[in-house]
Amino acid sequence: MLGNEQRVLGKCPACGGDVIDEARLSFYGCANWRREAGGCRFRINKVYARRPLTPSDIRALLRDGHTTDLRGFMSGSGKEFGGVLELDASNRLKLR
Repeated sequence: MLGNEQRVLGKCPACGGDVIDEARLSFYGCANWRREAGGCRFRINKVYARRPLTPSDIRALLRDGHTTDLRGFMSGSGKEFGGVLELDASNRLKLR
């Protein structure tokens, strides 16, 4: 993807809009951020615990409510670990 190209990854759990991947941004976010009064603020950083999150990871998260077991996360002390990402009741990313 170059410039402002966008690709739809799934439906926003907060408002039902499209979650998009825009190359120039450091997060995946809802395309409705400009539309409503105040806009939808749903977004997921493209890096979590020093591990890049791929568009496939985000598609699975939005479609299934969780990812598969992912490896390659790093703690603050540099220890590698894995887990499953999911969204909590407030649509925030968490690791289990």
